[in-house]
Amino acid sequence: MEIWGCDVPQFHFGDLWRFCSVAVLRSVELGEPVAANFRDSGTESLAREILAEFDSMGRVAAVQLPPVRICRIQQLAPTVSTRVRWCGDKTRRQFGYQFDGIAGAAEKNPPESEVIWFLAEMKQRGLEPVRLGKHLGVHGSVEAVSQCSFFIGACSGLAQVAYSVGVPAVILRYRQTKIDLKIWHGQKALGFALGLPHFVQGFLPALVRAR
Repeated sequence: MEIWGCDVPQFHFGDLWRFCSVAVLRSVELGEPVAANFRDSGTESLAREILAEFDSMGRVAAVQLPPVRICRIQQLAPTVSTRVRWCGDKTRRQFGYQFDGIAGAAEKNPPESEVIWFLAEMKQRGLEPVRLGKHLGVHGSVEAVSQCSFFIGACSGLAQVAYSVGVPAVILRYRQTKIDLKIWHGQKALGFALGLPHFVQGFLPALVRAR
């Protein structure tokens, strides 16, 4: 059984989602389970929640043994579909968002004043914001975003969830480079908005259809 490890010093949620994706697909390729060293019990528990969401025959077993293969997490990772899928309805008035990414927060999260303006603007347009994140848990976030018309957020783990669920997603750029965004998102995102005002002007009209 192959034993996988990861090249990041600490697992953030997006790293773990991508790592689990690679491990599951490798298991499918081999036709047998693969093992993964998640380093600690908390990360292992979160990984089990993530793996339970995947619609895949791949199987991943947690071990504490030294890895023999390393997953390069900053290479573009494939997307594994979740069991719960996007509703596909652009006439729905709710949208998912997450603006509190952890790693590199100063480079990718919008300023609070801009968030306040954005949420007020969206409500004025008759759209209902649904905040995604830890407070919903893994399954709760998957369920919630599947019922949204689109996702808008920072470069974070919730973006990876959106890709797996299949909901249209736009990622905020702010002070991140195009190269960094391509590494983490490739062609999976609909696009990269310079900020929330740019999203409203350049992306929103194509994402919401009139009822």
